[in-house]
Amino acid sequence: MNLREYLKTTNLITDGAFGTYFAAKYQTQDIPELANITATEKVKKIHEEYLNAGAKFIRTNTFASNKETLQEDFAEVEKNIQAAVEIARDAAAKDSIKGSLNVLDKSLSVLDSTSSMRKAGRTMKDTMDNEWNDMEDDNNFLNMDPNAEKVSFTSDENAEPNTLQIIMRTEEISVDDDAELLDAETAKADVNPLERMWNMLVQMVRAIIEIFKNR
Repeated sequence: MNLREYLKTTNLITDGAFGTYFAAKYQTQDIPELANITATEKVKKIHEEYLNAGAKFIRTNTFASNKETLQEDFAEVEKNIQAAVEIARDAAAKDSIKGSLNVLDKSLSVLDSTSSMRKAGRTMKDTMDNEWNDMEDDNNFLNMDPNAEKVSFTSDENAEPNTLQIIMRTEEISVDDDAELLDAETAKADVNPLERMWNMLVQMVRAIIEIFKNR
C-alpha cells in the first residue's frame, strides 16, 4: 500500500508515545528499547493497546536504539531493531486476524439471517400449500366430470348408475341436535317433485357458498 495515496482519501490514526507510556505502565526507569530483547511481551502489549484503541499505524520501539543509548556495538543495535520490528509485526498481524474474524462473524450472521428467512419462507409456502390441498380435498366434487362413467360403490358387478348423489355435512351432528335437523328431501305434501328438486339445488348452492365463506 502506498502511504501517500492512502492519506489522500483516508484519515490515518497513529499510536502515541511509547517510551513515556512504557515507563508509566510498568513503573520503571529502564530504557524501553532494551525490552525489545529482554521483555518482548511488554512491548507487544503496548502495541496491542494502541491497535485496540483504533490506531491504524504503529511505530517500532526504536526511538533510542543506537550505540550511545544502548551502550552496544552496531551488531547488537541491529539485533535490537530487528527484534522491535518483529514485535510490531506480530501485534499488527494479530490485529489483522482479529479484524478478519470479526468480518467473518458478521458474514456468518448475515448467512444465518438469510437461512432463517429462507426457512420462514419455506414454512409459509408449505402452510399455504397444505391449506390449498385441504381445500382441494374438501371440494373435489366440484372437479367431477359429468360425462365420466359412473361406478357403483356397492359392487363392481352393478350396472352403471343413472343418478349421482352428493351428501354434504357442514356441521357436526349430535344426538341433541336431532330435533332441529331437517331432512333436505322432506317437503310438504303439496310440493311437487320439480319444486323438491329446486329446493335441493338451492340448499346445495348455499352449502357450497358456506364452504368458501369459511376459508
